[in-house]
Amino acid sequence: MICHELAAVPPITMGAGATAVLSDILAKHLQGGAILLAADPGLAATGMIETIANQLRSAGLDVVMFSDFAADPSVTEVDAARATARSERCSLVIGLGGGSALDLAKATAGLAGTEEPTEAFALSATSMPADTALPFITVPTTSGTGAEMTRTSVLTLTSGAKAWFWDPAMRSAHVVLDPDLTLTLPPHLTAATGLDALVHALEAATNQNAHAGNAVYAEAAIRMVMRHLEVAVRDGADQTARAGMQHAAALAGMAIDNGGTAVAHAIGHALGSLGHVHHGRAVALALMAALPFNIAGAPARFQGVAEAMGLSTPEAIPETFDNLVRRVGLAVSLAEDCPSLTPELLAEHAVMPENVWMTQSNARALSHDDLVGLCRTVLTQA
Repeated sequence: MICHELAAVPPITMGAGATAVLSDILAKHLQGGAILLAADPGLAATGMIETIANQLRSAGLDVVMFSDFAADPSVTEVDAARATARSERCSLVIGLGGGSALDLAKATAGLAGTEEPTEAFALSATSMPADTALPFITVPTTSGTGAEMTRTSVLTLTSGAKAWFWDPAMRSAHVVLDPDLTLTLPPHLTAATGLDALVHALEAATNQNAHAGNAVYAEAAIRMVMRHLEVAVRDGADQTARAGMQHAAALAGMAIDNGGTAVAHAIGHALGSLGHVHHGRAVALALMAALPFNIAGAPARFQGVAEAMGLSTPEAIPETFDNLVRRVGLAVSLAEDCPSLTPELLAEHAVMPENVWMTQSNARALSHDDLVGLCRTVLTQA
């Protein structure tokens, strides 16, 4: 007998202008002390960080800023954020930005009360001390990672590898989905992050952990991406499309929180570690290669996905996905990004400890030769 879990979903406040009630949301969770606002440094030029910080300060809240981190945040940067939270006596964390900001904020909040280095908690080697974790609020400004809904963070280790951190202490106390915050996201990032959401949903719906309960989230996310992504890329000011993509990303985040991902994410994470390829682009290119292989060997697993994409049969999925990737302008060729990367090395990293469980949960079992073949396709498709 196989048992499945549908995990609790954080409270969500959604809609245009939702950040206007952020101080009211904070009042439900703040127990005195300052707020650590972990904000994506790339947002500084938009004025968004200062607008939100000033809004909170005008409500009488003490706000401490932290933006000293890069894309794919490192364990060292989380250590620095934790030190700031302790020294400033922060009692709540807000993550504002894309997946990088949310991953850093979640790990910072989960580990705020311990002196152990962040890296010690990689791959759940050590449980986070729940009694000293801080509550945190997630405010995404992209629509793709679903990090606002998950109990995981992806951080770069001192070795340069990207590793998973998983713990219930990293579940958000409240999620704020305000499509107004995504209006300035440029088309290429709208495309890459939106495809990330689609890959999340598609892999969660078809991998070895898939089940009917989780398919409700995953297939709803697929339908919304198919309806809204191209519009959001073409017209970033379309609030209906922007809100639709935020909802899709959140639903896909729920799906991977319950069911995980598969080989496209294993290869995608390896591409991120070895070639610094943007995560959304990396997993989309990996799924382009994996779909024909997976559907040929396990077509029944993809029937619900086909219907969510508006298709009659699973066999139509690869071409439809391929066409979508190209229509939203994603660069398919990796020739310039990874000129010396070999299929064998990419496959080797796809089964590293931080990635192997995704490979093992794939819809169709993979031999070593199968995996090398998929990696060759990823590196040579154009």
